[in-house]
Amino acid sequence: MPTLFLNDISVLKKVSVLCFILFTVSCENNLEYPLGKDPQYNIEILPIEGTLKLPVDSTTSNISSYLAYYHNRLNESAYLVSVNTFMNELQFFDLTTGQQSFSLPIEMNGNKGIDAVSAVDVINLDSIIVFPSQGNNIYIIDSSNQKFTNIDYQASLGYSNASPSMLFFSSNPYLEDQKLYVKTLFETNFRTISNTALSEIHLGYSVDLITGQVIDLPHFYPPDYFAEGMKHFDFSASITENGFVYSFFGDHDLYFSNNQDEKLRKVYGKSKYLDEDLPLFPADGDRLDRAMYLSIMDHYGNLIYDRYREVYYRFCYPSLEKSQINEMKEVLDNLQNPRQFSIQIFDRELNIVGETLFERNKKYLPKNAFVGKERLYISTKHSENEENEENEFSFDLFKMKKLD
Repeated sequence: MPTLFLNDISVLKKVSVLCFILFTVSCENNLEYPLGKDPQYNIEILPIEGTLKLPVDSTTSNISSYLAYYHNRLNESAYLVSVNTFMNELQFFDLTTGQQSFSLPIEMNGNKGIDAVSAVDVINLDSIIVFPSQGNNIYIIDSSNQKFTNIDYQASLGYSNASPSMLFFSSNPYLEDQKLYVKTLFETNFRTISNTALSEIHLGYSVDLITGQVIDLPHFYPPDYFAEGMKHFDFSASITENGFVYSFFGDHDLYFSNNQDEKLRKVYGKSKYLDEDLPLFPADGDRLDRAMYLSIMDHYGNLIYDRYREVYYRFCYPSLEKSQINEMKEVLDNLQNPRQFSIQIFDRELNIVGETLFERNKKYLPKNAFVGKERLYISTKHSENEENEENEFSFDLFKMKKLD
């Protein structure tokens, strides 16, 4: 049974069910809203007919711990890459044929030992960046498993290794000019940290893939995140050619920077389905109270950029009535298989252009979603989906539609 205390991040990192991950942001104290002042709800997001089904073998879970999409613009081939933690391998699924094309077993020991793989970023089939779950190393391999480059780096004191994630609070790595921009974790007790100290914690850093040099990003927690009391500290990060955008568990707004040298700006981002006053962490509550805070009370989850349509999708979780879900088993199950959620749509300039609510959800699993050239894909592996098949990944495709 996972712990529900917001304490030492080194312990929380091991809790896969709750996926507690730190990634911090801040800006100047006189924050204003330079962007996103006037939300326009003129777009909705809807599933289209047909489901993408990808057969998997008996060693593969039909819910992936990490998914990466690779699109080869030269021949228009596309792969969905999944990290199989049980076999410690990368599985490449051809989205044209709907079959697994090949897999790359990752050695844990020896000259090419990488240890347990947690994430992957496919630049091309000759440059596949692999992130181990532990250690200050980043590895580059190729699809033939012949290439092996080990980049040794040292994060600043107190900050963890590079930590891309996708399940609950998504964060993607981003490569530009041989510098890899990544999320990091900070080891501290968040139940005792002050608001001022929190606002001085970095969100991430860059790693020079030639020299291994690490540069902390000038991006920090919002200066008022703990001002009224403690909130869950985790958040999502979208790092792309469009800039750096961060979304926190307990903050309506987004935080944006054009580049790695610029401080963050606050962008209006409130979901129309979440209350204005977001709940605080129940420090004096019991274990069930803390579980409910993380699972059934208003909060924000993954933030994903769609470079093909130049929009952002943010997954939001409106509160559920405690009378409807009040036992620990139900609360923890809702964390994994949410009964309701919404998807906000932001344009490239981070203006809200739409939001769609998914009520009485018994089909979709937001923690397994990815963007491809064709559409946004969301897993249909909700535990209450009666059409689930154990031996396959399955995703519905979604399109944006203008409202009349």
